[in-house]
Amino acid sequence: LHNWMSKGKYDETASKLIMLISLKTMTKDAVIYADSPEMNGFAIWLPFGFEGSKTIPFLMNGALKLIAHSGFGILGRMITYENFAMKLKKKYTDNVDWYLYNLSIKKDAQGKGIASKLMKPMLEFCDQEAMQCYLETNKESNVSLYEHYGFELRETALVPKSDVTHYSMVRSPRDLN
Repeated sequence: LHNWMSKGKYDETASKLIMLISLKTMTKDAVIYADSPEMNGFAIWLPFGFEGSKTIPFLMNGALKLIAHSGFGILGRMITYENFAMKLKKKYTDNVDWYLYNLSIKKDAQGKGIASKLMKPMLEFCDQEAMQCYLETNKESNVSLYEHYGFELRETALVPKSDVTHYSMVRSPRDLN
């Protein structure tokens, strides 16, 4: 996804800026878990009613620096993606969900149980509150990871004007009785 946003090639600076801006923009609304002070991984969960990033906070939290680095086109691609993703989220949950906005684990820390450490507390909370969860991924290899946590694939589609595959996944709350 970040490759497409950066005109088809990986741009480490743009990718880091996107993540930093997202973290700063979502902090007030989100529940954010980190695995440790070293932060080998983190998860950003957004509460029900989330319909997309707010423009002004996004701009104030560094989008202008991103545009200066990557050009205005990156903003258009980000808007295209978010509009598409939020339309599918609404289709499958009517925005009554906890949204796993981001799950990131450093490459050298993968396979060490960090995903479980970051996912389980929120999934247990959602089960207790009978709330569904939603996420999307753009990597086919991640689908089975999320299925392991009870998410079901609802739709596979291409992001408009791209060759990026989008996987929409929903997790219904588990019955605790």
